[in-house]
Amino acid sequence: GWGSSMVAMAQSRVSAILPSAAANRITRPRLEQRLPEILTRRLTLIEAPAGYGKTELLSVLASQLMERGAHVHWIAARASNPAQVKREIKQYLHEARCRGTDGDAYHLFLDDAHLLRGHDALSMLRELLERGPEPVRIVIGTRTQLELSVARWRGRGELAEIHASDLAFDSDEARRFLLSLRGFEPSHAEIDTLLAQSGGWPTALRLLSAPGGRAAIAEFLQEEVLAELDPQQRELLELLAVPDRI
Repeated sequence: GWGSSMVAMAQSRVSAILPSAAANRITRPRLEQRLPEILTRRLTLIEAPAGYGKTELLSVLASQLMERGAHVHWIAARASNPAQVKREIKQYLHEARCRGTDGDAYHLFLDDAHLLRGHDALSMLRELLERGPEPVRIVIGTRTQLELSVARWRGRGELAEIHASDLAFDSDEARRFLLSLRGFEPSHAEIDTLLAQSGGWPTALRLLSAPGGRAAIAEFLQEEVLAELDPQQRELLELLAVPDRI
């Protein structure tokens, strides 16, 4: 993880303290090596359901940029209301325009951006993408697709994308993760079984490796996924569900 010394070193170039490193975090070089690509793209989308480590990866990438002395602006949509997020994005756009096309790139990290759907903050983000000066780089973590003209940015070669399939643990990452959780090497058979059951979903792997794992997954889905749906979405899920209970 990164300590307070690094945060202090970068205070002049970061507008908010990054989230603390999660317990039992493992290094993921195959994802972290995407940083050069992110440095050159206007928009980076890290899109995956809850529990795939989006916030963790965003923090790691922002931390690496800070170590290079880059300008980093961090906004956590979950910790703010949409009106506050809109003000922050507007302030970021103002600062970027004042800086103009001179100097280094200025990176905006926006976590949990799916919470902004249907709010003016998303319109402000689109304006930043379309009209912000060239050095602007935007890195977004979201659970769902956002209306940001993604196809256009992809067609321009200005989009970097990381999805659930990229964030899912491979066998080596699962081995190191289980080792960090329990302090002893898991067997190959256990790794294969847990990966087959979890699909590499990091949170499921953590929960399944402990007693009562399946019940814990149900509780996680209730708190982190179903609780965030509006009544119409919940009603639709109930209508589409075949059994009354799973």
